[in-house]
Amino acid sequence: REPRLLPVMIVISDGKANVGSCEGYGAVLAEVDRVVAALRAEKRLRVVVFDATEDGKDDFHAKRLAEQAGAARLKVHRLRGLDGEAMRELLRGM
Repeated sequence: REPRLLPVMIVISDGKANVGSCEGYGAVLAEVDRVVAALRAEKRLRVVVFDATEDGKDDFHAKRLAEQAGAARLKVHRLRGLDGEAMRELLRGM
């Protein structure tokens, strides 16, 4: 309804797909890839990935998800203590 506004999708994930509509890890990854490709095709949509990977754990999957989606990636633990205005400012810069 408001063409000058851009929709934003916020994804909170460690990027590790563990359940999909088909069985098998490869099928789940392929499904994630299809969904991300569809999101990326929406030119006005901005995606932000809040990476929920635990500190010290491998964050390969969250990085991959963000890269495929053309998304900014922020580590969740770095957001602690931010108030609403600080969060809006952070997101405005993306």
